[in-house]
Amino acid sequence: MATQTALLFALAFVSRVASHGFVRELQADGQTCKGFNPNYHPDSEAGCMWKFPSVTDNGFVDHNYYGTRDMICHKGSQSDKYVLKVKAGSLITGTYTVWPESHHGPIIDSLAKCDGDCRQSDLTKLKFDVVSHKGLIHPRPGVADGTYISDTATGYWALDEFREGGSIIKFTVPKCLKPGNYIWRHEQIALHAAMPEAKTQGAQHYPYCTNLEVIGDGTEELVGGSSPMNWYQTDLPGITINIYKNPTKYIIPGPDVTPLCGAND
Repeated sequence: MATQTALLFALAFVSRVASHGFVRELQADGQTCKGFNPNYHPDSEAGCMWKFPSVTDNGFVDHNYYGTRDMICHKGSQSDKYVLKVKAGSLITGTYTVWPESHHGPIIDSLAKCDGDCRQSDLTKLKFDVVSHKGLIHPRPGVADGTYISDTATGYWALDEFREGGSIIKFTVPKCLKPGNYIWRHEQIALHAAMPEAKTQGAQHYPYCTNLEVIGDGTEELVGGSSPMNWYQTDLPGITINIYKNPTKYIIPGPDVTPLCGAND
């Protein structure tokens, strides 16, 4: 067992430097908006996502940044030029380049209302409402008799579903959301190195933010939410967890989902 644990730890460490990809583009209501490629982003490739030009390795945000601005829209994030205009109730999809098979974990989508142009917003003052999240979908069953696969089974997670679906981000804007300017925050949390033994590693956060102008006749407002700067601590069970020991339940970190009509389940 010790050898097996050591092997899993080593694999998790190697995957730390694996290619994680990036969001190539977003689509909604017949529009296409450029994503952000941290390796190549000239002005001609400007889009509607918040960019993080200081991160050139498709990397993540880790526990060392808990409590800081970098947890909101990635390290050193800054708004790009454009805004994605969408109708309330519309589906936004994002084309992701690649997602490693080893990176299991939850997906969290949230919205923050901007007071004016989101491109000029102070991220630290915005309050985000979680409108959808998904974590452990089910324990991965054994092939023969339906029992769980030894203690190397990781379970089947939202990020497994995402990867097997072609690594396509999907988010439905709440259909009764009041028109206005919002920042949509999409976050993927990889837990392959989040076991207690990996004290120098931990959960890997991949937050992405997009400027939205929501139109329509909705009347419902966000409740005010909170800042992602304060959502995570290393002692939370959804942050420090050994996913290689047949997890049967999982508490998604961060706030509960705000009950808005039309939000993803």
